[in-house]
Amino acid sequence: MTTTETTPDLNLLIRIEKLLAKGDDSACTIPEREAFQNKAFELMARHRIDKSQVGGHLAADDVIGSWPVANFNGIYGRVRINIAVSIASANDLQLFWTGYKNERRVKVYGFKSDAERVIPLINRLLADADLRVQLVEKSYDMKDTLRQRRGFYTGYADAIYTRLMKAADVAERSAAAEGVDTVSTALVLVDRKRQVNEEYRKLNMRSAGSINEGGFDGYASGTAAGRNADLSNRNQVGARKALGR
Repeated sequence: MTTTETTPDLNLLIRIEKLLAKGDDSACTIPEREAFQNKAFELMARHRIDKSQVGGHLAADDVIGSWPVANFNGIYGRVRINIAVSIASANDLQLFWTGYKNERRVKVYGFKSDAERVIPLINRLLADADLRVQLVEKSYDMKDTLRQRRGFYTGYADAIYTRLMKAADVAERSAAAEGVDTVSTALVLVDRKRQVNEEYRKLNMRSAGSINEGGFDGYASGTAAGRNADLSNRNQVGARKALGR
């Protein structure tokens, strides 16, 4: 009697490889690395997957498409989009929204792996900005309060973008100093960006560019908050963009 070897489910293989990749990330703590690896090994044992069957499937899963971010509704929705634009553009993702008046549904367009890294950071920094904007002092003039808080979001977004670009430049120079082949990596990233832009143009969608509006005091407060915001690599943002900028 002969037995036939079954091919593991592709989604399961991709899940295992993602867990192992997270465990190999330099930003992981030792407990986090062990947790990711243990979960991957547990899945392999449960589904009787051999080590030889794991590897090379992430690239097949890394497709170009549009990925939902969040709804940006209300009177601050348009300037809150500035934060999403700053983060997305610093990671070679296109951002667009659909909606009417103060209701906006925002998505990013690009490689799936980039979207999976970037969207959590967008939502985390949006929550941080929403919390901090409440500290902007209210004025007896409600229009002035609205203007200053819009300025806060704009300043926050500008500071985040500046920090992301600076961090990528520093990481690239550090990698070059360590002997990493930054030229090859840069070519890969340029090609990925070209693919995204070409496919995005075919959709004939209008990108959500940043808008500059709001009070100066609010902008200054937002810039200060953005400079102190947590951009740690716990969401794995920045690791890929460390090269090729």
